[in-house]
Amino acid sequence: MARYTGNTTYANVAVGAYDWLTKIGFIDTKTYAIFDGGHVEQNCTDINKLQWSSTASLITLGAANMYNFVSPPLPPTPPTSPPN
Repeated sequence: MARYTGNTTYANVAVGAYDWLTKIGFIDTKTYAIFDGGHVEQNCTDINKLQWSSTASLITLGAANMYNFVSPPLPPTPPTSPPN
């Protein structure tokens, strides 16, 4: 949402969510493995070590959007001539 709205509140929430995911252990900061989840009754500390591409893709999408939000825009690429 931060990327599309420019609202830094969304960016702050995203940073907090990522920090929580790494603190709890859903994201392994040594291997960057992304695990499936845990149980609320155990404060999400009983990590399910299953890895699903859907979970990893959502985290990757969020990271890409945050990169685009915080990075300066690239200069426009000059147009190229069509091949002869």
